[in-house]
Amino acid sequence: MKRFLLQRLSFLALSVCGAFTIAFLVMRLIPGDPAQVMLGDYATKESIARLRETLGLERSVAMQYASFVGRALRGDFGQSLVTQRPAFHEVFAVFAPTMQLAVAGAVVSMLFGIPAGILAATRRNRPLDYVTMTLALGGMSMPVFWLGLLLLLLFSFTLGWTPTIGAGAEGGWLSTLHHLVLPALGIQLGGTILVETVFARPGMGSLLISSIYQRDYPQVQALVVVFATSIVLVNVIVDVLYAAFDPRVRA
Repeated sequence: MKRFLLQRLSFLALSVCGAFTIAFLVMRLIPGDPAQVMLGDYATKESIARLRETLGLERSVAMQYASFVGRALRGDFGQSLVTQRPAFHEVFAVFAPTMQLAVAGAVVSMLFGIPAGILAATRRNRPLDYVTMTLALGGMSMPVFWLGLLLLLLFSFTLGWTPTIGAGAEGGWLSTLHHLVLPALGIQLGGTILVETVFARPGMGSLLISSIYQRDYPQVQALVVVFATSIVLVNVIVDVLYAAFDPRVRA
């Protein structure tokens, strides 16, 4: 078990390092001057020079990377160019809605997936097994934006059972639950970025899209690191729990 834990922790460390590197390269891979791109075509030379100084673009790439990692480990990704507030704080301002969506998606997955798996296993190579597998594969293959639009068309516009967009009234759990129903179905077929975009929900996915459109690269960097680290951490935790219950995994 110790060897398995060491392997998983090593994987976690390497993956987090990869996430930090990708986030660092997001701005550096932009064609042209990153400061010019972020400020737009009508920015003055003085504003571009100030932003380059703020971002430390005058230093060597190695020094920039070391500074970025050091600050990022403290939760300092700089200020959002749009809100002028710390980028890390902006991420956690929308962290809760994304986590609500992820948990709701997991619950829906268990409610439908476990019974369907049991039925398919107990009726192997029978018509019900083929139907279950066909529906599962079809659902996984369907683009999330297409499924989301179909769900909205049927349950919101035609039947009027669910709201169309948003995350519900703040502090009202019934309203929040009501707004989670369709997105929770949609997230089974895609990540939060597409689901939050289709259903116009607040969250890290929708913030990432808007930050890319607005060229808010400090915000994009913070989101990339938090997204990647969260996904890797959850996978490692699941692997460790799986190994704890099934010794064969540790072999």
